[in-house]
Amino acid sequence: MATPNKSQQSKVVAINPSAQATEQLPLLPLRVAASVASPFPTADLKTIVRTLDHHFYALKSVTEHPLLPATEFLCYRLASACGLPVPYSAIIEVEPNGELAFGSRFEGGVVGQKAVGTGDQLQMFKDCADPISAILALDVFVGNEDRHRGNFLFRKNYQDSWVPVAIDYSRALFVRGFPDDSFPISPNCNTRNTINVLKRTEIWNGPFAVFALDSLRNVQRANISHWLNEMPAAWLPPPVKSRLVDWWQSTEFHQRIEKVYESI
Repeated sequence: MATPNKSQQSKVVAINPSAQATEQLPLLPLRVAASVASPFPTADLKTIVRTLDHHFYALKSVTEHPLLPATEFLCYRLASACGLPVPYSAIIEVEPNGELAFGSRFEGGVVGQKAVGTGDQLQMFKDCADPISAILALDVFVGNEDRHRGNFLFRKNYQDSWVPVAIDYSRALFVRGFPDDSFPISPNCNTRNTINVLKRTEIWNGPFAVFALDSLRNVQRANISHWLNEMPAAWLPPPVKSRLVDWWQSTEFHQRIEKVYESI
């Protein structure tokens, strides 16, 4: 590929500011057509909605916790930036008061580990050892102490191998006071127990966990600011936003990543 000359480079620089301004526009919400109480035995998911596009979403609103939607939103963005598999998500407008909530879309063809026999459960985790190890590394960083094995969904890919989908970050990030939360996470929490089981069964893949953390190091303050601007302003108080942006890529940020490296 040819290297742009100085004239071409100046033209590129001139175009970028308007492109960046356009990217800062907030996401347009989906509107709800119907809602039902969640049938799932979880403390954090109360409502499922069907939006006008006829897809169903797990709804996380400020009613459950004032910082829950912001937590889920940013965790999904961080996971995607690290190449980790999460469902499609959207901002959902809930009638009649127009409240904006976070929605994680229910995907077709996915099953939980309990939907298959014991032998298939083991094969699921063996097939998914690489991304699951990476998912758990991010969980440790964001303080998600509740990544039990039921917090993964699975589907078959084009080559008929199992691939995971990570759901539910309800106990992480801002809900627990990130980045000033208690760290490291408890050695007896669900996330640590899951890591220990994977290590005992020789499913854990350390290099992929490290790769996720290396990817996280490459997330810049500009990325964080962009994502915070995408979410509804009411989801996160300005001091919390400022604290996170100032903390990201700071000495404390890198120290936290180093502690995760050491603990996995």
